Amino acid sequence: WSTWSSCSDEGIIRRTRKVAGVSECNQTNIASTEEKPCCKVGEWNDWSKCNGLGQMSRSRNVSGHARCSKEVPAKETKACCYVSDWGEWTDCIRGIKRRERRVAGHDECFKQNPRIESVKCGGDD
Repeated sequence: WSTWSSCSDEGIIRRTRKVAGVSECNQTNIASTEEKPCCKVGEWNDWSKCNGLGQMSRSRNVSGHARCSKEVPAKETKACCYVSDWGEWTDCIRGIKRRERRVAGHDECFKQNPRIESVKCGGDD
C-alpha cells in the first residue's frame, strides 16, 4: 500500500496499491484503492477580547465527513476577567464620593478588581 493521502475537502483519505499477477488476479475482488473518512481541521484563530460576561472564545474551521462537527470542536470558550473603565465620581455626600465599574468573570476577578471605589472628600460639594 502507498502512504495515506492528505485529507481532501470532501473528508476522505486514500491510498493505493498495484495488483500484479495473472489476469485472473485483477478480475477478483482485490482492492487497489482504499478510502477512509477524515476530518480537515484548521488552526485556531486568536482568542477574542474578554466580553462583558467574563468569557473569551476562539474558533477554527472543521470540515470533512458528517461526524467531524460532532467529534472535533470548532469553538472553545474560557473564563477571563472583564473589567470596564471606572465610571464618573458621584457628588460628595457626607464626606465620601464613589465610582463604579463593571467586573465579570471567575471568582478571582472580583477579588483582584474591586467594583466600587470610595474616597473621602471635603464635605458636601
